[in-house]
Amino acid sequence: MNIYQNIQYSDLTKELRFIADLCGIEVAQKLVQNMNGMNFYIPSLKRLDSFLDRYIIENMSKPPKQIAHELNCSEVNIRKRIKQIKEVAKKEQVRASVS
Repeated sequence: MNIYQNIQYSDLTKELRFIADLCGIEVAQKLVQNMNGMNFYIPSLKRLDSFLDRYIIENMSKPPKQIAHELNCSEVNIRKRIKQIKEVAKKEQVRASVS
């Protein structure tokens, strides 16, 4: 028998109760079992650069204002990322044509 399965909701810390509320007691038990003593940071959506770029590329037909609203960030940030994405794509086209 796995000793960690005996952990009950009332045994959890405030942070682990939050996780149990969101994901279930089993997830909290597995975190204690596999990640005990570890501290980690969960970034905001705005910090997931790869996701943001992919989302913007997949939704280029939408206005930047709408994308910004969906991602809960500023329109200025979205416009900058669109510009960077287009610059990278242009450089890749040049490299491909040279090859």
